[in-house]
Amino acid sequence: MIEHVDGVRAAREILSVPGIDACTIGPSDLGASMTSRPGEQPSPEALEEQIQFILQAGKACGVPIGAGASSARELEERVRQGFTMIGLGFDTDFLENAARGALAPTRPWRSP
Repeated sequence: MIEHVDGVRAAREILSVPGIDACTIGPSDLGASMTSRPGEQPSPEALEEQIQFILQAGKACGVPIGAGASSARELEERVRQGFTMIGLGFDTDFLENAARGALAPTRPWRSP
């Protein structure tokens, strides 16, 4: 897993290590490592540039690269870009949606 800007810089070296079968990207931690202030995030374009750098390094080394997608549209775009392992959705989103669904029937009984 590459999830730090230092890992991006060394992506080709990392991905050329014998026995590395695949790599996935940790975009949240990667984004956090790109900034100097806690809680600050880079621009989406700057983060995407780093993600694409890792993808190209994987292609050059013959290593499949994985990424997450938050929607079907983003998943389709990642496939077009050449990602071969794509997770749709995130655990926290699934948990939040499940909790909202479980609580929905209780809304008529809740006080304002």
